[in-house]
Amino acid sequence: MSHRELAHAIGVSYQQLQKYERGVSRISVSRLQKMATALDVPISLLLEVPKWTPGGTLSVATNEIDIMDFISMDEGQELNIAFSRIADQNIRCKVAALVEAVAAHAGD
Repeated sequence: MSHRELAHAIGVSYQQLQKYERGVSRISVSRLQKMATALDVPISLLLEVPKWTPGGTLSVATNEIDIMDFISMDEGQELNIAFSRIADQNIRCKVAALVEAVAAHAGD
């Protein structure tokens, strides 16, 4: 399937699809679902979960959690909204590292 065909299938322009691909524009979950349907793949294949490291770098870890399950929880939505309001990348990295540290010791 070409980019133009995919853009048409999900109801956006070719240019908008390019913006999604480059990360310039955010894509809604409903549009992402349309894309998964058009490509005949599960939506989870299109989701990559960012994994923050304490050094402030971002690597991609796939299938670590089901992002749809996370954002469907009240706490997940609240955390996502609050986190997105943090403008300083350094602070976001530190918050993410803190959450990972707490999660690593949650079973202790």
